[in-house]
Amino acid sequence: MCVTSVLSLDCSRMPLSLTLRSQEIESASVCTQAESVAQGGDAVRERKTSTPATHARRGRRLRGHAIRLALSLAMLVPASAAMGDIPLADGKVSIDALFRANARVRVHTQWGFSKQESYFYRNAALLGLRARLASDVSLRCWFDVADIRGKPAQDLYLDLELTEGLTLRAGQMGLPLGFEAETPWSELRLIDNSIASVWLKPVGMSRDVGVLADFRRDRWALAAAVVNGNGRNNLADDNRWKDPCARAEVQVLSNPSLVVQIRGYWGHVGGDGVPWRTLGAGIRYSNEAVEIVAEGQLAGDDEPKNSLYVQGAFLRLPLLEPVVRYQMEFLSASTKYRADGGLSFHLWDRAVKLMLNYAYSRTASSIPGLRETEHRASVQLQGAL
Repeated sequence: MCVTSVLSLDCSRMPLSLTLRSQEIESASVCTQAESVAQGGDAVRERKTSTPATHARRGRRLRGHAIRLALSLAMLVPASAAMGDIPLADGKVSIDALFRANARVRVHTQWGFSKQESYFYRNAALLGLRARLASDVSLRCWFDVADIRGKPAQDLYLDLELTEGLTLRAGQMGLPLGFEAETPWSELRLIDNSIASVWLKPVGMSRDVGVLADFRRDRWALAAAVVNGNGRNNLADDNRWKDPCARAEVQVLSNPSLVVQIRGYWGHVGGDGVPWRTLGAGIRYSNEAVEIVAEGQLAGDDEPKNSLYVQGAFLRLPLLEPVVRYQMEFLSASTKYRADGGLSFHLWDRAVKLMLNYAYSRTASSIPGLRETEHRASVQLQGAL
């Protein structure tokens, strides 16, 4: 049996509703008929050779139909109350979703030889839930429901609002590691993350397990966290040290907006506890027409892994959003230069976004084996709820 359901959410008041559309019910009916036809042939063969084993198989099949029918009815019950709130304690529950599918063509040249690759891939299929348990307590769960690596959880944390502007967070979460790292995935303006995002922390990019305090007041925002330091979805720390990180932000101008950040991460890598340090700064300027973001950082353990990028987006067009980014990476034996250009099309009240990106990168080095160039063209279809 095939049943399709669609989740719709009024984000302004945080209600949750479930709606079944008529065409989707028709598709479910078609799927059911197809299954019935396929199973009809089996029934004819079973009537010709009726045995105890045949009766057992028939009973299991009927039980399976009954279970699927019960699940279908269970989905129809909440759908009958469109726009109905689902209360949890004294608050409400909200659901968000994000899906991204990509296609990419890549030409990589090294040692004078070129290799071309083209492929489709599912970048993300995320389903999130946020619930307010009390006036000052809320929880967040965010999973990649199609994860193929066995680590679907992205966010799993509890928020406690201690006083006005001060929040304590505990669990698995994103860390305060700069403008790009703290931008919601659905609002990123290019398909690929910057080179700097790889070196925010030693393991696991921007997510980890620990506790975080966030304070916001007028033009100031301060955040500090202590985490294990070995990424998300790990049961225990891989060494005896805990990794602290912090970010300070000030809004210099409000209209147009000008925000300045500084941040740092101090950690250890692996069981041997090799020291890791990241010190970064960023600036973001935005008005009704443009947004310009620049970030740079000094990072690394025994060897430097420094990087910077500058990104600009034109926001004046109603449905189109052109974006450009230039970035550099400085390693001990090589320097990488990369330029990205993108054009995004916002569809269906900005719930769907079609993104077209092109990137060219070149790595310069005194070591011939490290010299390389790459051309990359990507297209991404993104849907967000």
